Amino acid sequence: MGKQSRRKKEAAAAAVPARAPAPPSPAWAALEQWALPAAAGAVLLCAFLLAAFPTRSDDLFMHLAVGRRFFQTGHFPDPDPWLFSLRDYHRSWIDVAYWGMHLGATKLVDLGGFTLLSLVKTLLVVAGAAAPLWLARRLGLRSFAAPAVLLLALWAACDRFIERGSLVSDCLGPWVLALTAAEMARPSRLRWLLPPLVLVWTNLHPGVATGLVFVLCGAALQWREWRRWLPVVVACLVASVVHPDGPRHLMWALQSVPGGGLAAFRKHNFEQMPTLSPEYAGSLQVWLFIGLAALSALAVGWGFVRRSRPWFGLVLVTALTYMGLSTIRFVTTAAMALPVVVVAVLAAARRSPATAPAAPAPRGRAWQAGVAALAVTAALAVGLDAKLAVAGYSTMSGPRRGGFGLQRSAYPFGAADFLKSLPLKGGIFNEHSFGAFLAWYWDGQPQIYFHGYLLDERFYDQDYLGANKSPEEFDRIVKEHDIGAFFMARLPVTPTHGPLLHRLLLTKPEWHLLYWDDRAIVFLRDRPEHQAIIAANEYRYFDPFRQERLEVGLRENPNQVLEEAVRVLHHAPDTAPARRLIEQIFKQSPDALLKQRYGR
Repeated sequence: MGKQSRRKKEAAAAAVPARAPAPPSPAWAALEQWALPAAAGAVLLCAFLLAAFPTRSDDLFMHLAVGRRFFQTGHFPDPDPWLFSLRDYHRSWIDVAYWGMHLGATKLVDLGGFTLLSLVKTLLVVAGAAAPLWLARRLGLRSFAAPAVLLLALWAACDRFIERGSLVSDCLGPWVLALTAAEMARPSRLRWLLPPLVLVWTNLHPGVATGLVFVLCGAALQWREWRRWLPVVVACLVASVVHPDGPRHLMWALQSVPGGGLAAFRKHNFEQMPTLSPEYAGSLQVWLFIGLAALSALAVGWGFVRRSRPWFGLVLVTALTYMGLSTIRFVTTAAMALPVVVVAVLAAARRSPATAPAAPAPRGRAWQAGVAALAVTAALAVGLDAKLAVAGYSTMSGPRRGGFGLQRSAYPFGAADFLKSLPLKGGIFNEHSFGAFLAWYWDGQPQIYFHGYLLDERFYDQDYLGANKSPEEFDRIVKEHDIGAFFMARLPVTPTHGPLLHRLLLTKPEWHLLYWDDRAIVFLRDRPEHQAIIAANEYRYFDPFRQERLEVGLRENPNQVLEEAVRVLHHAPDTAPARRLIEQIFKQSPDALLKQRYGR
């Protein structure tokens, strides 16, 4: 009887229809509706704020210098008109490779100054950041992963959100990748946007080679669909060589891929150094990129667990991680592309036939957790937006505050004006980071020693870096190139500590400090033609590298110390040590003294 009773109860329970899952509360439903767009909008705002800072790019000035020459003469300058060190250096090939960037940047500055240029740069970054969000919407991925991974990627990439040709590759690459991934998952006519994108990209920056790799990888992994892919691939390949120099710029890009070529630059040039070199290994940017790469690898692993076979994701995560870890300048390129791969992999995993549920899952705790994660992502992004808007942020290249235009304090305008005003005998040996700026600002009057578009490795190693290798090499370079002045970045050095070049300038009696501020220093060579200039401008007491000279001057000739401090401010009014000296030691107003002596 007991067994029969239990069977009757079980049969009765089975006959009762299963209770439908409770609908979500109005609060949870509203949160689901608004959390994803709020997170996406806050992350895109973060992209805007990370990129919206005044111009501070070295390469930009070479774009402007070349573009100005082109519009003046109708052709690219050849040989290089700004260098005296290599008078027969032929550069037209590299200018043709970047022709669109040269002319486009010049026209933007002509139309709206540096304000318009930095605004366009900011909008370009926002457009690049939108690619993974568009792909998530296209593939139906409503997950916090898309905005969260993108937020991480933006902070990893932000150091190179600067006005230069490589930013075009950093921001168009995600769109080429997103369109390729969308075509692999949901074929449509949108694939025909790829050739026009490639056409624009190839005429702005040689990094278009990475976009071709994205398209070829997608086509290769769907080789059975060759009838659909072949026309697009051919169109992209043709578009990539519709360029004044044909395929040459692509060959040059492939020769300088991560780890290949430019060995001397990779060893000494900061942007070419390996990402895990001692100069960068402990930086926040590198750690964020490593975290981004690790999360991308986990997403690919999850795809294999879900049996979605994410070979596309595996290939690209491996390649992009290698690219980002190979050279610091490629961290931004890889970081902007990886969120697109993550979105493609996660969307495929959710669509996998082997794991897809037969019916929609009830909205239970897992659903609530996903909605909550979206809300947390949105809140985090909003908090970061507020921080950026109020206080800015810092990168390896220095602090950044919001705004547009030109950040004049980042460039040695005062030192350049002072040096140009002197009747110099001999050439000017200039700091690498000043080269492109001086090519634009001086436009060959006077000529300079080095800039970043001089890609002669022998000259870079022996005749630029050589000045810092030994006293004998320093003397050789001064003699062979008839150097009359050194225009260098100001570093915290002394006659016994710091780079050899700076120590030699401080200790060799034939070199005299004639200018200094917070950014630059100028040393002039002692020769008969310079005696009057040295007598009128040398800093005998107020020398930032020799504290003992200042102490002697304050005891023996305080009026001369004050005159030298005011002279520093005359050339660069924001020089902090000079203002402190006048205020704290002489108890006077720096601005009042400037007005009294120089009328301002």
